[in-house]
Amino acid sequence: MAAVDVVELVPEVVGWHEAELFPLAAALRADSRLRVIEADVYGRLAGAPAERYHLILVDVDHAPSDPLAEESDRAMFCSAEGLRRVARHLEPGGVLAVWSCFAAPDFEATLREVFTVVETETTVFVDDLFGEEDETNWLFFASGLREA
Repeated sequence: MAAVDVVELVPEVVGWHEAELFPLAAALRADSRLRVIEADVYGRLAGAPAERYHLILVDVDHAPSDPLAEESDRAMFCSAEGLRRVARHLEPGGVLAVWSCFAAPDFEATLREVFTVVETETTVFVDDLFGEEDETNWLFFASGLREA
């Protein structure tokens, strides 16, 4: 059965889901395939996998090479050793996807060191929230763990 785990560190964001404060929240809460877990995603990915996933999507909320706050598990995530730990959570053929609001050539190079397939896509959208110019974000996709 397909399922989605959402791992969120901020309790207030988890509360928005529980209080159904965003579109489709009621339908999502009614779907048993969705689990919202209050935890540090970087800590979970650094540890031994309890489950394996076909896709792991991490929104780094800024950029892998330029985090908003320094956290040891997050720093580990961006390293070759950390990405090898993340790969243990992937099913064979699974994909790690990382969303960044900035280009991250160092992170992309580290992905290439760890994974056999790495692709980078950009997405451009209008920032209607702040009325600013078009904004470009980056998506990094990686699969196929290289032999260490």
